[in-house]
Amino acid sequence: MNQTKNAVVPVGCVAALMCAAGIANAQDVAGLEATTLEEMMSGPHDLPGRVEGPRTPEPSSTPPEAAPEPEERDWFGGKPWWKWERATGDWFGGRTWLEQHGISVDASYTMHWSSVWSGGLNNRASTRHLWDVNSTFDMDRLAGWKGSTFYADAMFSEVNGGSADVGDFQGISNIDTGTDRGQLSELWWEQRAFDDAMRLKIGKIDANSEFAFVSAASDFLSSSPGVSPTNQGLPTYPDPATGIVVFGYPTKNWYIGAGFFDGATADGYNTGNRGPDTFFSDSRSASWFGIAETGLTWDKVGSLGHGRVAVGAEYLTARLDTFAGGNQQGSWSGYALVEQQVIPKSDSEEDKDKGFFAFAQFGYGDDEVNPAKMHLACGCVQRGICESRADDIAGAYVSYVDLSDANGSPYPGNETSLEFFYQVQITPCVSVTPDLQVIFDPSGDSNIDTAVVGQLRLIISF
Repeated sequence: MNQTKNAVVPVGCVAALMCAAGIANAQDVAGLEATTLEEMMSGPHDLPGRVEGPRTPEPSSTPPEAAPEPEERDWFGGKPWWKWERATGDWFGGRTWLEQHGISVDASYTMHWSSVWSGGLNNRASTRHLWDVNSTFDMDRLAGWKGSTFYADAMFSEVNGGSADVGDFQGISNIDTGTDRGQLSELWWEQRAFDDAMRLKIGKIDANSEFAFVSAASDFLSSSPGVSPTNQGLPTYPDPATGIVVFGYPTKNWYIGAGFFDGATADGYNTGNRGPDTFFSDSRSASWFGIAETGLTWDKVGSLGHGRVAVGAEYLTARLDTFAGGNQQGSWSGYALVEQQVIPKSDSEEDKDKGFFAFAQFGYGDDEVNPAKMHLACGCVQRGICESRADDIAGAYVSYVDLSDANGSPYPGNETSLEFFYQVQITPCVSVTPDLQVIFDPSGDSNIDTAVVGQLRLIISF
């Protein structure tokens, strides 16, 4: 009874804040350019403070008594600067005090430089910049609301070129937003119940943080490793949307989840710039997006480490133009994925996410309206190169997209891309990632020469 009573307050707070955000971000329809479904992509999964939804029934935070004072602070007189976890340190001890009381604040700057060395449409260089600020509020520590969490994320992007110079379909940069943006991207409340066997999340949510992601692929720079491009209408970066997500964990190693979201992006509204108005108002948009995923996880299989297999399906209710010149109500797609820690670094909890990983993706969609009919991809990642470079990461990825060949489709063929990266962890708060991508038949057009793209990404955690 008390838990239900306490949950009413967070729901009300989220609703009020989202309405305020909607007033601040709302734009007139006349001033919007419709975001085409081809432009929808996945965003970065490795930014500080932005986490993926858990696949096992693990608590979201440690109990208050499990957060001791650090022996050495990330501050002057404590650790040397090159060992700080964040570039701004501990704020005279203020950051530690906030975290002990349930408030964590993270900020990051990402610079992504790319140059089309050969092929593509234009052999030139371009840059993208992303500032991200987010905060998590553990309401158990703050107010005694057990299992309750608030989260807010704001982003500011500046874009200059990118895939427009390559002419590709899949997207060479997962921080590309198409146009400059400044928005409150996410604002949600999450409640865990039944000994963490169920999660409920309500608010403005990036659906790709809950569905269709591959944890082992989070460090790649291109878009497809984050989510198969057949996932038409998924409300994700740069356009999260108002929605409701429910996950259940019938057993420790089996999960099932579903989400129901505003589908207004398909009707020309950039939901990343908006509050919940298009979720509730049929006069603006009558489109919805539904998605469900189920999966199995395991801790160890023989000499192999932990892994996961998952399948999902989704449906977008929007009335969509077909390539043949007509229109149809709704579009469906499905996906499957598998990831496996092939060679664990060790059995210790500290090294759980290090070692050699392999993964694969599959996606399929309705090619009458979906530009991507099928997606097949696989990759591998080494986290921790050697003892002297224990935090460096290297990866390779190959992705094939069978573009729509329906009557009237503008895509003459299919696209294949390769990606190779090496992430250098210069300090705990600064990383640099050289990256090479090769795109064969960009957007399925054999008349566009194979594009070779060199890239560099810098991430600073504040």
